[in-house]
This record gives sequence, structure tokens and C-alpha cells, in this order.
Amino acid sequence: MSPSLRDSSFSSPTSWVVTVGGTAVGLLGTAAWMSYTNKRFVPLFWSHLNSLTSRASSTSTKPKSYYLDYNGTTPIYEEVFDAMTPYLKEHFGNPSSSHLFGTAPRKAIETSRKQILTRLLNAPPSSDLSSIWFTGCGTESDNMAIRLALLSSSSASKRTKHIVTSNVEHPAIENYLRHLESSDSENTDTGDKSDHIKVTVTRVPVDTEGKVSAKEMIDAITPDTVLVTLMLANNESGALQPIKEVAEECRKRGILCHTDAAQAVSIFIYRFHCANSSCTPVALIFLSS
Repeated sequence: MSPSLRDSSFSSPTSWVVTVGGTAVGLLGTAAWMSYTNKRFVPLFWSHLNSLTSRASSTSTKPKSYYLDYNGTTPIYEEVFDAMTPYLKEHFGNPSSSHLFGTAPRKAIETSRKQILTRLLNAPPSSDLSSIWFTGCGTESDNMAIRLALLSSSSASKRTKHIVTSNVEHPAIENYLRHLESSDSENTDTGDKSDHIKVTVTRVPVDTEGKVSAKEMIDAITPDTVLVTLMLANNESGALQPIKEVAEECRKRGILCHTDAAQAVSIFIYRFHCANSSCTPVALIFLSS
């Protein structure tokens, strides 16, 4: 991977919505993101792999299983475990509570939000913490982002809403889009059966390297398009998609742009901030636990 991809910066739209799921964000606790930025991911991976290899050669000849998908989930860092332990044992209160036992957990969550904004998004410490929402999993994050995009689109009065995506999105995206396509039913938020919303989806195919063309994504946009959703890094091939070009065009047209960045967190540090101080690139970010 080239240096430009490992540490890239761009001016992205104010209408950006980012979801980050899986263990990559489970590690973004009070000290977790620092573990990533200290580039300890690769050494830890090889340490565990060497340990497994040694045990395999010194035991029986039975077939052994080796776990290599550290981009999916990993053993927890000791630093992360130590940072989380007080909130699993001592400070166990509900952070939403108004009583004393909710104070420490609430402050810890606020600290975590600040660290995510400053270290992951390179945003100034004064950024609005309410722009980060925590969810139970990556699928919930993706589904919520798409649902809110449909509800908040400027074409709220339209009966047909169009979404542009690629043909290699994670099942968290693809399965929900299929559901929306096949569900010509009432608005579940209002319960009004007369309030039908038809959703159509255009899936732009990738090339032989697993990458989608930014031009083809942009060309697929129609007057009914309310959302463009494109993953940042593919969960199977690792291919990086041209989210920069697509997001910038969406901003010009006033169309919401969403990216599932779950697999990108462990690959490289992606800078979502704008060079222009007046630009607020990310409107909302969903993080899974």
C-alpha cells in the first residue's frame, strides 16, 4: 500500500455519514486507538502466529486451525483490557443515569468520544461530541445510517427514492438494501399505510481488481437519488474504493454520502477532516461496541 493511501486527506462533504463496526471499534476504548496508532497491530499478529506455529509443531499430527483474519477480530490488547476493567467491575453504573454511579462511566464515554474525534477523525478537541453514536454492532450502524438518510433526504415528499451502491458491499449493507427494495409497505416510523415509499437501488459493478469506478458511481446518480453508499475498504479483498471522488461529487449535488469504514480502521489511518476550517466533513459517525 502506498504512503498516500496510508495517510490520506481530503475535503469531504458536510453530509457525510460514516459507520465503523466490529472489533476495530470495540478496541476504540479509553486507550485502544492509541494502540493502533502506535502501530502495534502487525507485531501482535506475528507474535500470535508464531506461537500457534510452535505449538502445532510440538504437539500431535492432528490438523490444526489457524486464525488469520485479524482484520475481522483480534485478541484484545492488554492495554485495552486494563482500560476497560474498571468499568466492568467497579464503575458499572448506567452512564445515562443521573445518580452518582453513572458519573464515572459517563465521563469515560465522553473521553472515548473525544479520542475518536481527535485521533481517528483528526478533528479539533472542540468538536461536537453528539456527532458520534454508539451502537451494538456494525450491521445496526449501517442500517441506521441508511434509514436516517432515507428519512432526512430533501426529497421527503417523493414516493420513489433511489440509492447508488457497489455490487461488493458487506451483507450489512446489501441485505438491508434488498429488504428495502422488496418492501413496498407503510412508513414504519409513522405507521401510516398510505405513506408508501418505494426504494430502488443501482449496484455499480467493480473491475477485475475489486474496485469500482468513481465515474460510474457518479453517472448512476439520478434526480431521485437520496443516498450513495460505498464501503471504504472491502472486507474480503481489501480493495480501497474511490470514496474521496464520490463524496466530493455528492457534496456538490447535495446528496447524502455514506461509507462503511469498518475494515479500513485496521489498514490505515484515514483522515476525514477538511483543510478548510469552516468545513465539517462528517455529519454523523456510528460506532459499534
